[in-house]
Amino acid sequence: MFYLIGLAITLFCFGSVIQMLGANLLSVIDPSSFFMIIVPLAAILFATQSFKIFGGGFMAAVFPKKPISEELRGQAASLFRFLSKITAMLMGIMTIIGFINILLNLDLSDVNAINIIGMSIASTFISAFYGLILIAVVFEPIVFILKKRHEPKRK
Repeated sequence: MFYLIGLAITLFCFGSVIQMLGANLLSVIDPSSFFMIIVPLAAILFATQSFKIFGGGFMAAVFPKKPISEELRGQAASLFRFLSKITAMLMGIMTIIGFINILLNLDLSDVNAINIIGMSIASTFISAFYGLILIAVVFEPIVFILKKRHEPKRK
């Protein structure tokens, strides 16, 4: 439960920082960039048949009183660490694909080329932004919570 409250507070802080920097909050909402990160992660979960481990680990992190076996907790922590690494890799791949797309469509004979390049670069980094939010707000805190509960209690 505290994890959900922390998640809500963190997302609120991200939104506040974006607003303070002068950006429109709606300008960072790009469903295609979001799906470029989420769909490969869902495909990995589907291919490895890890939905049960994902769900069990997420529920154990969100609801600390929910009973979970030590084996499932360790597998879930490993799965979330793996998803964190895959998300970082996807961020890099999507950013590179975006830059390649910008360079392929570059037309310097246009007077507004600099403005177009700026907007294209900004939209390229949105998928990296979503990946960073997934890693920093979802995956790594869950790994931390699961590992902390997995360790034996010290006296």
